[in-house]
Amino acid sequence: MNSNRVTISLIFLLAAGGALAQEVPEQLRERVGASRYYIGKEDELLIPVNILGFVNKPGQYMVPNATDVVALTAFAGGFKDDAKLNNVKILRGIAMNGQPHVLKVDLKKYFATGRRALLPRLMPDDTIIVSGSRTVTFKKALDFAARLTVLAQIYFYLQVAKNR
Repeated sequence: MNSNRVTISLIFLLAAGGALAQEVPEQLRERVGASRYYIGKEDELLIPVNILGFVNKPGQYMVPNATDVVALTAFAGGFKDDAKLNNVKILRGIAMNGQPHVLKVDLKKYFATGRRALLPRLMPDDTIIVSGSRTVTFKKALDFAARLTVLAQIYFYLQVAKNR
């Protein structure tokens, strides 16, 4: 009799999971724990993950449960040219000290060796942060200096026109 109850409960849970076969459920941000898994349109288990920083389409994605960082990046349109691949961070949950647990992934090493063991499995609500390389800061400084030069030049021309 107990096994019948368990079977009926499992069938009910699977049927209820099928009702969640939407692109991104409205209640996504309100759920915690095991309810952070969803059944997709093709009866695959989906999890919500975020990817931010130097990727072409940052945002939140509902991805299959077995997705890794490289596959998620492909969903996000790939890396931008200035992405720092040797220090990709995965923020996962909250540690005992109240700080998020941070995993560091060296994708440059993965691309050089092809060792899948270097890629941690993504969990629901993981946030992947792809930083920019040092050249980004240098480019921003040059861009700022160029804009400042244009403003100074306009000011100079206005002063010359005013004195004529």
